[in-house]
Amino acid sequence: MTIHLSISFDLEVKPRERAAAAGKDLETFALDALREVVAGSNGSSAPTPLTREQRVKEWLSWTASHSRTGNIVDDSRESIYAGRGE
Repeated sequence: MTIHLSISFDLEVKPRERAAAAGKDLETFALDALREVVAGSNGSSAPTPLTREQRVKEWLSWTASHSRTGNIVDDSRESIYAGRGE
């Protein structure tokens, strides 16, 4: 079966990001998502758990998607409790 879809860019962004985070192309990611939906339709409501490697890959991808500010944060005890009578 071949499916051709025309979707807006806004709808495509998240799946494309998640596919990249999982190290997959968009087509493979979409096919895997379809398989999960079909597998879940047989009464199983629990999603397939990710492996440790998949969780690490997604976490690293998520952290890399945030820009660095370059600011230094003073999280010392003195700065946290400054002005509180300590």
